[in-house]
Amino acid sequence: MVDIRTNTEAMFSRATAHLDQVLDYPLDLIGAFVSLPERGLSGLKQDLLKPFTLRDLRRRLIITATDMDDEASERQVICNDVQEYLDQSDWHMLADYIGHLDRTRNSTPSGLRHLEIATTYLRATLATDVQAPDASNYLASYNQSEATLRDLRKASDADPDNYTLAALLALLHLDCGWFARGSGWANAVGESGWAAMNTHYHIARDVITRFDPIAYGSPLLAEIQYRLCVGLENGRDRLAASFLDWVDLDPSNLTVYRQHAYHCLPRWFGDYKILEQQARLAAETSRDALGDGAYSVMMMHAMRFEDGAAHYLKPERFVDGLNDLLTHFESEPYRVTATFSEMLDSLQPHYHHLLGAKRAKKRVSRQVTARIAPVIRTHLKLFCSVAWSQKEDQFLTLAARGYQQDLKDGATVTVGQNGVRRLQASANK
Repeated sequence: MVDIRTNTEAMFSRATAHLDQVLDYPLDLIGAFVSLPERGLSGLKQDLLKPFTLRDLRRRLIITATDMDDEASERQVICNDVQEYLDQSDWHMLADYIGHLDRTRNSTPSGLRHLEIATTYLRATLATDVQAPDASNYLASYNQSEATLRDLRKASDADPDNYTLAALLALLHLDCGWFARGSGWANAVGESGWAAMNTHYHIARDVITRFDPIAYGSPLLAEIQYRLCVGLENGRDRLAASFLDWVDLDPSNLTVYRQHAYHCLPRWFGDYKILEQQARLAAETSRDALGDGAYSVMMMHAMRFEDGAAHYLKPERFVDGLNDLLTHFESEPYRVTATFSEMLDSLQPHYHHLLGAKRAKKRVSRQVTARIAPVIRTHLKLFCSVAWSQKEDQFLTLAARGYQQDLKDGATVTVGQNGVRRLQASANK
């Protein structure tokens, strides 16, 4: 059987990059799959391995590994706290706790804010039904009972100056609105779905309008303001400003950049050019906290959903941003390992369009991996296996980029918390 990609690419082999991008967009919008990747991860893995064999790397590149992971226990403590307040049916004490998490901005070893863990657990525990994410919305939504909404509304009305009570009520209504709408593509949503969503979104908007996120210094309010844009007709116009407010209040929270990257894709409010522009803007806004790190986070996350996002990525700035991001993480093995894992995942061709996305992703993969060696050598001290989402052999092949010359010289390289130790081949005998 003839592969349609072969014929199509032959017909358009001299087409401009701009034409490639234009042809990609309709396919992004419908999530089209043409065929399986030609080489996929195996091809990238072969490129990374050259000129070493995996067997050789296992023998001569030794990286200290740790399974130390406080993530699960830390998350459980927060969930237990929320459950305790729910068991007591005390909305005010729960609101005080959520407000404390909002102000402190503490995170788990993976970088997930305690606030996000608490609000997600709260919404999921109270929910009468859950709607899993799909192609048009990668966050789950939860349906809440009328009794829950009524009780929380009563508590909020009794304490109108309590922004956290209002925020929790708004969050639950946003969930109910999206659940009523349905998480499918817009053209698949009926009038009743839109009407139900708008009812809940109007309530959420009315509840929190009097609380300005900047004035209250609240990332929680900023997130609600941002999420409200997703359900508005003029959401495209308001999204960028709401995003910048959220960045201003919590510049080191990577969730902020990931959510915005998703909504800058063609399937939502943007295109690849807008995505890259917003990534640059995010980097400038958060420079004191992350350097160019926000640029890399946004572009990585976008490429994990759509290969075509590679069209506008600037490889040199992308690698500089990775370096800044890992500098910010310093000696946190979980986050360092997870960042390298996310980077590798973003460079793999998850699906292909007819033309440009495939070539763009391959080009970007080559350019990034060619520049990544000094970043690996500077920041990789420990391998935290619980933070690596690919096979460990893939970690080893990526890590080899940082020690390529040493390995070419026949040396054995040992990497650990105390630095890099190189043992010459002659000394091994």
